[in-house]
Amino acid sequence: MIRRRLLFLLSFLILRIRSSIRVKLLIVFIISIVAGILTNIILFEVLENRNVKKVYSYDHSYNEYEQYMQWVENEVKTRLDTDFNEITKQKPEGLNVFLVNKEGYKYDADEQLTNEQIDIYEYLKIRSENHQEYIYITPVQKHGRSLYLVGQGLLTLSYEEIRIYNEWLGVIGLIVFYIFFYFLTRIKIKQLEKLSKGFTELAEGNLSFRAKVKGKDEISQLAEQMNEMMDKLQTSKEEELRLQQFKTELITNVSHDLRTPLTSVIGYLSLLKDQMDMTNEDKAEYTEIAHKKAEQLSSLVNDLFEFTKLSNRDLPILKEPLSINQLLAQLLDEYEYMFTSHDMHVKKHIPSQNTVIHGDAQKLVRLFENMFRNAMDHGVKPGEIHVKLSVHERNAVIEIKNDSRNTLTKQECENIFERFYKKDESRSTGNGSGLGLAIAKEIVELHQGDIKAHSEDKKVTFIIMLPLSESKN
Repeated sequence: MIRRRLLFLLSFLILRIRSSIRVKLLIVFIISIVAGILTNIILFEVLENRNVKKVYSYDHSYNEYEQYMQWVENEVKTRLDTDFNEITKQKPEGLNVFLVNKEGYKYDADEQLTNEQIDIYEYLKIRSENHQEYIYITPVQKHGRSLYLVGQGLLTLSYEEIRIYNEWLGVIGLIVFYIFFYFLTRIKIKQLEKLSKGFTELAEGNLSFRAKVKGKDEISQLAEQMNEMMDKLQTSKEEELRLQQFKTELITNVSHDLRTPLTSVIGYLSLLKDQMDMTNEDKAEYTEIAHKKAEQLSSLVNDLFEFTKLSNRDLPILKEPLSINQLLAQLLDEYEYMFTSHDMHVKKHIPSQNTVIHGDAQKLVRLFENMFRNAMDHGVKPGEIHVKLSVHERNAVIEIKNDSRNTLTKQECENIFERFYKKDESRSTGNGSGLGLAIAKEIVELHQGDIKAHSEDKKVTFIIMLPLSESKN
């Protein structure tokens, strides 16, 4: 049983090594670094006697004195009734320990004040400047008196042997590591070089190149991915041609939409200029028509400008917490007269519960205004517009549904958000710029949301999803 498990484990490891370049490189790296370390250890042991150095210092004596004085200080502070001579009887050789008052007069072993005086400030100066003499001074309380505990002695010079590591041993270790790593990885490096050559041909435009796939490791996966990329580039090239055609159509549409109202304005203004005997009624009618066409032209230019700004994703937006249900309710109240004038009735399905999102109020107003105008321009009259707000998976979901003249296809629902997209019949009769829904889509995406259209049974539903605010109200 144990033998079978060992064989299974061995088989698994072999399969894992064959199928993973990372495991292979890890093993090669470990072998190489072990070889370099072993080389260093062997050379270091061989040259042991040459790498020993004596280092002289006062550290040993200083540390011994310092530890003892810290212990004495603690004993004096905690054992208040203990004789000072009893505490200091086992002091290190060469160290003098005594108590002095604030004026520097010493106390003897019986803790009686003597006439012998020291200069405390001189001792402090010696402590900071003379590294061969040990000085320890700290304030203590004993029998209700403010004293100084002083330790003084000459430091003893001592040495220790240190084994020095030569830098050139590290260089030799690195050379050994490099030699092992180079020879153990050269086969895979050659495979990568061949793959690199394939990418060079790809960069030169050879889309017919396909790499040979050998093995199951990451290099083989990279070859497969390169082949997939070649297929995608082929598709991308076709998409580029489609975009080029789209640009041509875009220029044509812009020219058409700008020229039509501009031609009308120029025509009616020319009539007003040339026909001096025109009646006042005709002048008023032509002036009104020219004014409407100028407004249409201004609206188109403004939409173009707005769309250009929104297309720049670096455009800053002023996000703040706002109630989407209150915003919708207010806008619907403001648009009630316009809906009525277009012979359309609004049915609101907006819950009273506060639904808070993080967004730019001004741009969201523009978003819903565009959606309402689109419903009024393209909805069936008389008809109804349904506006519904709900919450689904941390998103506020707004649905705007109205009756349509016909059911849109799936492709038309996808194209409806494209710039200047209009169905042929609406282009000939409508006054829209063809940018309203494109602007709406840009605003939604600036808020990290999503917008899509759905059409069924001659009804069109626009679904807008906006992330809820993280803060709870």
